[in-house]
Amino acid sequence: LRPEAGRIAAATDAEVAVTTQKVLDDERALEEGSTLLVEDSKARMRADHQQEQRLKHETSEAWARLRKACFQLRLGNLHDFARGIVDGDFDFRPPTESPM
Repeated sequence: LRPEAGRIAAATDAEVAVTTQKVLDDERALEEGSTLLVEDSKARMRADHQQEQRLKHETSEAWARLRKACFQLRLGNLHDFARGIVDGDFDFRPPTESPM
């Protein structure tokens, strides 16, 4: 029985060694894969952050142009209103008598 126990122990040890190596290989592969995913995620995050900053800047410029255009429209509207006052467009005119 003693020789059989040694053979079984040796076979079990070999099987454990193979399984341990497979686990280590799988762990290494998963770690490399996760490292690549993290690096890719960080790169995409940086690109998205740059795009966000660019869009914020463009939006800020667009709002500034819109405010300037609204100001110019308001000035034009006030000018038209003042012109109407000067021209008498808003003066009260009694109704003209129409012959019946």
